[in-house]
Amino acid sequence: MLTLRELINHVLDRGDLLRVISGLYTVYHDTEDDILRISSTYTDVIRQLIELPPASDVDCNIILTSNQDENGEYVEVNLYDSRLDELTACDYVQLKELIDCLVEDKIGLSLDMMLVHVISEITFHGFTQQQIDKRKAELRQTIRTMSDILSGDDFLN
Repeated sequence: MLTLRELINHVLDRGDLLRVISGLYTVYHDTEDDILRISSTYTDVIRQLIELPPASDVDCNIILTSNQDENGEYVEVNLYDSRLDELTACDYVQLKELIDCLVEDKIGLSLDMMLVHVISEITFHGFTQQQIDKRKAELRQTIRTMSDILSGDDFLN
């Protein structure tokens, strides 16, 4: 197994960045999307990731599994925390906490396709840590608002 940082470096060293960009475009984007913008955006994400300082005390693995819903089969990307023995989503996790996690492929993907699915998952809510943090704060505010509504606090005030 490789860490996410090692996976990125391995794919880059093999000259397969274009395959990753193509995979992201094909699997996760509408064919109407601008391929040059997508290429630039994901190249910047990968650059940000490899420039992150080494993480300390990493107890999580990024796990890729196959799942199925009404739309068919898809690759599911989760984070396994061995301290808590817990599987969670990784889309709101700090990038600096993910970069040195081991990537465990349970379905036999090529290295470039492993990276495609991981990059797509961790950029679901934004392409920079600031964008992801903003979306996370918005989600927390929505949860607080919904909680207040459901508890009746808004109706009492």
